[in-house]
Amino acid sequence: MNARSCILLLLLVTGPAAAQLTEKAAVAQMTGEGKSGVADFAALSKATTKTLQASLDQVGQAVQIGGYAPEDFDLIFDALRAAQLQLRDDTETVGIVHLIALGQALSQLPQGPQGHYAAPLCRGAGGTVDDFHARLTKRLDKLAASLRKLLAALAKVLEKEAGFALSFRIEPPTRDFEGAANGFYPYTAWPAPGLTLTIDTVLAGSSLSVEMDGRLSVAGSADGDFGKVNVAITNDGGLNNFVQLVAPDPNTKRWTATFTGLKEGHYLIVARQADASMQVPRVDMAIGIR
Repeated sequence: MNARSCILLLLLVTGPAAAQLTEKAAVAQMTGEGKSGVADFAALSKATTKTLQASLDQVGQAVQIGGYAPEDFDLIFDALRAAQLQLRDDTETVGIVHLIALGQALSQLPQGPQGHYAAPLCRGAGGTVDDFHARLTKRLDKLAASLRKLLAALAKVLEKEAGFALSFRIEPPTRDFEGAANGFYPYTAWPAPGLTLTIDTVLAGSSLSVEMDGRLSVAGSADGDFGKVNVAITNDGGLNNFVQLVAPDPNTKRWTATFTGLKEGHYLIVARQADASMQVPRVDMAIGIR
């Protein structure tokens, strides 16, 4: 059963129960739930970061002992992909748990005029629900900074020991969620249709003593229902353009693309995917190869 079905079933089971909570009590309850959810995510993300650090340390030690090998790049990227997927899933799990708790609280509140719920319990009203998402976003931003720090340390080892220049772009692996402020239902914890396309991980590298050996790998999230992701990279003002069509994994909703044999320079990465209305939203990121 997916998240949407679980939540709808929960609300149907609880139904229009008699009011057992006051608005003040419901807000206090959800404030506690929000703090607990962020704490749970912090514990989960700490374990993920430790696993990534161990993987990157292994690559660094191998390079110091035996030099750089092309498969080292893949090992780094695979470790990053795994970490970003875990962080994304943990973020969404915490959000769904929070939503279920919110549904339970709302089922015990009297509805206001025309079925509206209290503003502090609605997304976009500046109340406890928004506080939860703000704290979670802050935690994700700190995590992204931590991942960049780990990669920067490894990049120094690769350049010093093997003359390999590593560059990267890391962003929080979150998807856009429906969250329009309204009084009928607070918000939803699943990605909004057509807003799931992201780029959150880019890794690029090249041996400083070799020309045209650049390698670039990119990953993000996408909704497989909208078909393949068109991934294009360009440099020299668009004179050199490389394109791949990649299918998102049906289970993880993640996509990846790798380009090899690239000349050194600055690259613009653009990903596009048609949504349900056949519009073509795009996300982009830039990175350099030395």
